[in-house]
Amino acid sequence: MFTFLYSIRLDIKSKLISSFIVHVLLINNKNILILYILFHYLGMELVGPSKRVWAGIVVAYFFAFGLVILAGLGYVIRHWMYLELAVSVPVVFFISYWW
Repeated sequence: MFTFLYSIRLDIKSKLISSFIVHVLLINNKNILILYILFHYLGMELVGPSKRVWAGIVVAYFFAFGLVILAGLGYVIRHWMYLELAVSVPVVFFISYWW
């Protein structure tokens, strides 16, 4: 739940910034790093010690697959603000599903 709320907060913050360079340096790098670390350690806590290596590999595969999807969306949606909006809107639906 914390990761969804954190992601929405950073997405709203990124809509207020008009410069792409400031967006990439200040907002996007922190968002990707924090969410990756949170999901990685959450995945490690859910499995036993004998399967932690396999779970770490699976988490890394899903992260890499998400970056490939993001590159495809970036090719289709050229403007970075619309791309950020297209990526952040599904998080709102996930939060409504959580409650």
